[in-house]
Amino acid sequence: MAFSVYGTGTTFKRKTLDDGTFSCYNSNCKGRKNGQEKQSYKARQERKWFTVLYIPIVPMGEPQKYVECKSCKEVYPMSHLNL
Repeated sequence: MAFSVYGTGTTFKRKTLDDGTFSCYNSNCKGRKNGQEKQSYKARQERKWFTVLYIPIVPMGEPQKYVECKSCKEVYPMSHLNL
């Protein structure tokens, strides 16, 4: 017997782990077009959560870590910082 519970769903929670500068690979990056060699980044972690009435209750899966360029918003794996 299948049933559904109204007010349930999923959401993503994000948090910033670190800030710094790095070389963005995106050729259309605003920072590169303005002649900046290094761009600012945010190292972030994102995790999916099961929600009840929009309240995160249970984490689902492992957290995903990534690097986001502040200039162009392009996303890269964390290994990009080690290059």
